Amino acid sequence: MEKGKKILSWITILVCLAAGIFHLSVGVTAMSTMTLRTWHWMFIVVLAFIAFPAKKGGKLLRWYDIIFLLVGMATAAYMIWQWPSRGQLLAAKSPVLQIADKVVGVLVILVVLEATRRTTGLAMAITAAVALVYLFWLGPYMPGIFVHKGYSFDRVMPYMMFTTEGLFGISLGTCASFIVLFVLFGAFLQVTGGGKFFIESAYSLSGRFRGGPAKTAVISSALMGCISGSPIANVVTTGTFTIPLMKNAGYEGETACSIEAVASTGGMLMPPMMGAAAFIMAQYLNIPYGSVCVAAIVPAVMYYAVLFIIVDKEAAKKRILGLPKSELPSLKKALISRGFLLVPLIVLIVCLFNNYSPQKTVFWSLVILIAVSFIKKETRLTPKSFLEAFRSGITGVVSVATACAAAGLVVMAISMTGLGVRFTSSIVTISGGNPFVALIFTMLASLVLGMGLPAAAVYIVVACVAAPALINMGFSPIASHMFVFYFGIISTITPPVALTAYAAAGLSEGAKAAKVGLRAFLYAIVAFILPFVWMYEPSFLLNAPILQIVINLVIAAFSLFFVASGTVGWLFNRINPGGRAFCYVLAASMLVPFLTVNIVGFAIGIITLVLSKLKMLKFLDSRKEKLLNEQEHNAAV
Repeated sequence: MEKGKKILSWITILVCLAAGIFHLSVGVTAMSTMTLRTWHWMFIVVLAFIAFPAKKGGKLLRWYDIIFLLVGMATAAYMIWQWPSRGQLLAAKSPVLQIADKVVGVLVILVVLEATRRTTGLAMAITAAVALVYLFWLGPYMPGIFVHKGYSFDRVMPYMMFTTEGLFGISLGTCASFIVLFVLFGAFLQVTGGGKFFIESAYSLSGRFRGGPAKTAVISSALMGCISGSPIANVVTTGTFTIPLMKNAGYEGETACSIEAVASTGGMLMPPMMGAAAFIMAQYLNIPYGSVCVAAIVPAVMYYAVLFIIVDKEAAKKRILGLPKSELPSLKKALISRGFLLVPLIVLIVCLFNNYSPQKTVFWSLVILIAVSFIKKETRLTPKSFLEAFRSGITGVVSVATACAAAGLVVMAISMTGLGVRFTSSIVTISGGNPFVALIFTMLASLVLGMGLPAAAVYIVVACVAAPALINMGFSPIASHMFVFYFGIISTITPPVALTAYAAAGLSEGAKAAKVGLRAFLYAIVAFILPFVWMYEPSFLLNAPILQIVINLVIAAFSLFFVASGTVGWLFNRINPGGRAFCYVLAASMLVPFLTVNIVGFAIGIITLVLSKLKMLKFLDSRKEKLLNEQEHNAAV
């Protein structure tokens, strides 16, 4: 039994190594789109059935796994073999070819659904299955905008397997071209000690301040987002360290878990590596990935700024102090021991923001990372760590690839039936032509789908049907797609199914998942506000004149303080529910798309802070705060 596990483990490593080398070669060689995508799918199919058990925690490579593996490889080989000469074969109108397409097409669908189920979850597989049933059979019997004439296997199967509009559409293509390379880079950065460097650096910088452990969680999770781009992976990586630290410092278990969940979710919003959906967005919009990063900078910084202020106010509320410098890791030592690992990351960021090819950027950044890792013994890549980087990187992308493949089937159904066009017009109709109502519907669609689907899948589905409607209403394409992108991500911390929050709760004994999810939702409140703001104010996506950007960002930055104050219930001391509402109203006045209202709100905010600091706004104080003040006064007397 043990010998069999070792053999299977080595097979997995060798497949990952082959897949990694193949994808890295794309960075320095020319390769046709379909060659890359079909071979990418071959590697994904193999790993899905040898590295992911049919049941969670079950045995690997049972008899049914072998059947799926062989069928998956055979169907992938059929597509690799057929597509280059597809035009000549179609011209021959061979009946054998038509039968083969039907049989292979059905088997491909079964492989995609099962691979998605075991790597991503049942929800995505069911979504794709329902879309296909709707495409083949249910269309003629559906009501209203959902009706269509129905499609035969003869028409669908070749379209699905041999065009860039079906299985090998933009979503799977983006995974093959970009996502796998960035995940691989993150895996190498992790095994060389980049993750440990980020955590030690964050702790040394923030540990001495009020609420230091929580601030460490915020900073380290933002930095780790540069490596993983996965909220749950971010939680598991940093949370095992930061959650116990926060609890030991005095934070409640639920509070510590929710802070970590929100901080880890923000990793997908933080450039340069923003997860699969951001790469797909760049392909949909036909713009450089660096342009997506530029648009994402301000919202991501605001997201983390609010969370940082929230943890500071929570620390003030609970009187949680920092740790002595002697108990903290040394930043100087961290920089000396691993600081050079920042060099490839800086190269990566600079190249992306200068619109260099993402494939070549990652390839050369990885070459630089491998080279600099040999500077120190503790960061040096060994044969074992080298293979581990390939294994963790490639297997880490399998779930993304299968979700993209299943999403490709959904998009194919939407495209062939014309549902996307009809749904777009229906959003306009249902909203009565009101853009704000259309935004609300789009937000709800993203959040509901996010209860069961990965963020990338949510983005793909909603972007196909809702983003065009928003664009037709006059919103900019980048703003519309960013709107869908944001809500697809924060759905992972939105109750009732807040997967990232539940993952964080699992790292803390006694923490109740439901409470963690609710508190995470409150701490991430700014993420529900910002998308509506940038839809009406392009300066938040750095798409406006410099003076306009500066004025709006200064006012918005000031408003964040009041958002955090209302969330925690702490201005410079405890405030009552009325005071919290007042903070939210004041913040809203500085974020609405009316400059006059923004300036008035800004002025009132300054006056509020001055009077509150001077303890002249007694009507905002909570009863508990008044009681504490009286006790302190009596003690002094």
